[in-house]
Amino acid sequence: MRHHRKVAFVFTILFSLVNTLPGLATEAQDKVYRIGYIIGSIGHATAIKRLAQVYMHAGLMVEFVPLPAQRSIVWSDSGELDGDAARVPAIEKNHLNLVRVGEPVNTLRGFAYSTNPALAKTFGGSVKELAGLEVGYVTGVRWAKGFLSGRSAVEVATYPDLMRMLARGRIDVAIATESSADEILAKDYPATTNMIKLAPVLYQTGTYHYLNVRNRDIVSLLEISIRELSSKENTNW
Repeated sequence: MRHHRKVAFVFTILFSLVNTLPGLATEAQDKVYRIGYIIGSIGHATAIKRLAQVYMHAGLMVEFVPLPAQRSIVWSDSGELDGDAARVPAIEKNHLNLVRVGEPVNTLRGFAYSTNPALAKTFGGSVKELAGLEVGYVTGVRWAKGFLSGRSAVEVATYPDLMRMLARGRIDVAIATESSADEILAKDYPATTNMIKLAPVLYQTGTYHYLNVRNRDIVSLLEISIRELSSKENTNW
């Protein structure tokens, strides 16, 4: 008798799941997910191109919203947006309403940039070596803030603003994501030979798509989609 009751109980759970999951899938497919990305960030431009493929491959609709870096992550955390395009891992420690999609969508490398050739010869990658210099970075870029370890620095809204300040001598060093800084230098300052990327690399990691916790039901779908699209056979990734 007890055996029959256990079988009936398990069957009831399975029946409920079978009838519930199609409803969840339909709801996800009917929704347009609003994802924030950073204005002027080449890394985020690459991320949203890939995420457009990822969502389409998963059968989901997506809209990308250009925002300053800090606002994108704050609105994703508050639920005003459905998520943020790509951030360094562990950002969820400070934004408790965010969940990470566990497959990277891009790779981020961070460097210091300067117009000082003497600094290029001596810089070893330590924030202590920047003592006495005016340093700038983009607000909301967490790896840059972490590298600076609490020292005072000029914060600007976008990468074009940051590199413009460096070119005009308003700051001595820019702490910047390589893809964004290099693209701006190549496009806007092709004749400027004194803009130097300082070795070594300051930071390197995969970047991950983050969703507001209310959208956690699509995390596994997106992880599967990223794995399939990022395979070696896919030359469009």
